[in-house]
Amino acid sequence: MKYVLCIVLVSLFFYETSAQKGAQKAELLAYNVLFSGITSGLGAVINSPKTKNKKRVFLTGFWQGGIGGLLKYSGKELIYQVGNQESLYFAWPARIVHSAGLSICENASYVRPFLKNWQFYLGFLRFDFSVDNSHPFRVRFLPEAPYAIYMASQYGNFNISKTIQTGSIIFQNPNSIIFTLKDQTQVPGASFGRAFTVGRDWRETDYTIAHEIIHEFQFNEYQIFNSFLNRPAKKTVGKKTQKIFTNYVYADIPYFWPFYKIFDYKSKDNYYGNIFEFEAESSASNKYVPR
Repeated sequence: MKYVLCIVLVSLFFYETSAQKGAQKAELLAYNVLFSGITSGLGAVINSPKTKNKKRVFLTGFWQGGIGGLLKYSGKELIYQVGNQESLYFAWPARIVHSAGLSICENASYVRPFLKNWQFYLGFLRFDFSVDNSHPFRVRFLPEAPYAIYMASQYGNFNISKTIQTGSIIFQNPNSIIFTLKDQTQVPGASFGRAFTVGRDWRETDYTIAHEIIHEFQFNEYQIFNSFLNRPAKKTVGKKTQKIFTNYVYADIPYFWPFYKIFDYKSKDNYYGNIFEFEAESSASNKYVPR
């Protein structure tokens, strides 16, 4: 009888854990869809002609952005395979799916046809291309990258092998902990936007790299706010400057950082109370995350 009771208790434990994990995944899915839908809808309202019905414009941007958010979430969930399969190359399908989601959100926010323009972030470059021949293929420099590379280099050495395998600019520290904060928190990895540093993963997997790639994806997601500045910039910035940013440089403003700091401050008593850390941990580990 006691063995049966043990089996029942163990089964209930795993069932409850699985249910909790499912609830967390649903929360992250909702966050991605709603954030993408709302920001794409607002961008569409800002960028649409004044004669258009703003309510209809917002709803169109919202549902298109929601689809983009679903793809972004799917790309992040794929990153778990980096540690699970012990192959960094799984970062590439995750990056491609996530970029597809970003592209759909941008199309919605700029009031472009649903699947017209596509973009892809890779290292210190952004690639743009369109199914419409009137919009040429473009490669633009990301000015935040030099800062990120400099900061990441302070804590480790450039790892070309892992950079090629993942598409992320990776520096590695020979120790498992790259630095310790004032409150004695030990940090195994740190993202600086377009580059990050990781220590030797004590799990003997590439879990930490997977975690930091999610932060890179999050950084890219907040570039959607550039679409909010599109119309004002055209009115205030000179044509020569506009040409530079249209053809050669993409203004990858770090909108993400203030949002991260706000959530970090509000959840200072719980590390995973910060939704960005919670999402990175959940996606990288594919496990229930205590919050």
